[in-house]
Parts: sequence; C-alpha cells; structure tokens
Amino acid sequence: GSGKPVFVTTLPTGLPITGYSIQYKIRGMSDSTYVTVTVGAGTTQRDITGLQSSTEYRIIVATRTGLGTGPYCCGSEPVFVTTLAGAPTSLMISPPTGSCDQLMVTWTAPSNTGGPGAVSV
Repeated sequence: GSGKPVFVTTLPTGLPITGYSIQYKIRGMSDSTYVTVTVGAGTTQRDITGLQSSTEYRIIVATRTGLGTGPYCCGSEPVFVTTLAGAPTSLMISPPTGSCDQLMVTWTAPSNTGGPGAVSV
C-alpha cells in the first residue's frame, strides 16, 4: 500500500444476532441502577422476576452481535407492577381410586388475581 491509514466509514451489515440485552429499573432511579438480563438469539421474550409490588419500572432492549451490544430501544412506557395473585384456597387431596400411584388434588382459584399476566413493550 501507500502507507496511508485506511478508514472504514460504514459498518458491515448482515451480522448474525447473538442475543438480546434487556435492562430494567425502577422508574425515577438513575440509569446506573439498571439490571441487565441477557437471552440467546432465538429468544424474543423473557419473564422478569423478583420485581417489587406496586412499583413502576422502565424496560429497554438491545440487540447483541459479535461486535457488541447495539443501541437500546427507546424504552417502554412505565410498567406498573401490581400485587401478586392471592393463594388458592380449599385445597383437597383425595385418596387413590383404584390405583395406588395417583392422587386427586383440587383447589379453588383465588378471588385476587393480582396484576396483569404479561406486558408487551
């Protein structure tokens, strides 16, 4: 060559996605409090557990490739986590009816079903 440095002005496209990074934090807290959860390339949903009841969260997601983590999406509207569902009641265990290797378990669903079952962002 000419001895001059070569600068790449465009990034290559078509890199395989290696996964996603999901970040969440309590709304109003500093960005340094984000918790990061990563999932593999074939995953496009994730349960986030251990959240505090009656608390608003902000959730953002970014794509990961061999070059690193890309920019995070603009983020969700605040997601409000309400209370968990109540405990089932009227638990009843019945003895086997003809077979020694089974039991019948029945219960009544709780009247308090808690907050939303899933939130899409």
